[in-house]
Amino acid sequence: MKVLVVAKGVHGGSGGAETVGRNWYFHISRRTDTILLTDNTSRTEHLRQGRASILFARHPASFLEYGIRTTRKLKQICKVEKPDLIHIHSYAGFIAIPPEIPTIVTLQDEPFVDYFDFVSNRSAGTILSYLGKSRSFMRNLLLSRTSYVHAVSNTIVQQLKTKYPGIKSKVIPNPPNTPKPGPPTISREHLLATLGIPSNSKIILSVGNLAFRKGYHILLDAAEILKDRQDLHFIVVGKTLNLLFRSYQMALQGRIVREGLSNFHLLGFVSNELLHNLFSHADVYVSAAISEACSLALLDAASYKVPIIATDVGAARDLFEGEAQIIPRFCNGTDISRAIITSSNHTRQAYSITKKYTWDTVTDSLIEFYNNILDGN
Repeated sequence: MKVLVVAKGVHGGSGGAETVGRNWYFHISRRTDTILLTDNTSRTEHLRQGRASILFARHPASFLEYGIRTTRKLKQICKVEKPDLIHIHSYAGFIAIPPEIPTIVTLQDEPFVDYFDFVSNRSAGTILSYLGKSRSFMRNLLLSRTSYVHAVSNTIVQQLKTKYPGIKSKVIPNPPNTPKPGPPTISREHLLATLGIPSNSKIILSVGNLAFRKGYHILLDAAEILKDRQDLHFIVVGKTLNLLFRSYQMALQGRIVREGLSNFHLLGFVSNELLHNLFSHADVYVSAAISEACSLALLDAASYKVPIIATDVGAARDLFEGEAQIIPRFCNGTDISRAIITSSNHTRQAYSITKKYTWDTVTDSLIEFYNNILDGN
């Protein structure tokens, strides 16, 4: 079986779909005759595992350029290599998909979510929806040219069935990247002192890019409700990737200052060591996301056995029902604050997903999907 994998960010991007796409590629390449099409020529020796990877475009100037380059290279590869199957982890490169080659698309986000429905400020909602629709346009063009989807949650499958009833899909969640993390490198007292937090405090942790869809403004509502609880401190870790993210961060920071919320801490991007220590000592992990697929941060929290609160989006219910507090997608600060009060007294626990979903088991499922497609099943 010869598989052409298209994955953006395989050169070493961290977080989100880039990390997942890289991990899927590495595990697929161990089981199939794999060709890689990605967006960077660095670390080529590391990526060449038994077969030369086909790489291009060291630093694409834009997503459009990436799409054009991917399309051109995809045509060349299909003509020369004649793969049995194409597996796309990126929305670019859809134009050149040969109709005679079965093509699988992995969806690492929830499709068809309109931010306009979630934002009270009409202007902000319009801008966010416009940006979301431009991404949806790429996705919809890609989905219109394929019959197979690797979905990371049942929520995605239900959304797909509504718009693309003919697409065949298989649900295979992402597994935890570090199922058995090592011990913390610093004590809890040292960590709290480093963060300027009282030593008797409990850590309410949330991790992810500072994007509106992550729901940090709702988490901030919960912090305001609980501001008299001096023992509860909210720690948010996440990067700002663009100007829109920066605006969102500034809005959060402005509100923290105006309302004197000393219990809410935006740390921004942190080192892997600090993130490891935060997960190691966290008392509760909260995902207040409005839209999510299969959150890597949630999987990390499960690996560290942290009590979890998560909105009912993406794979949250698939992975954690009965083992975590699942609250409605359209939750508010009161919903989250009540869940935090309950979970803050819970002890750490092992989650079944760390044994049920490993890279070996999910790769087995994906290879089975490949074989079924090629067999015409």
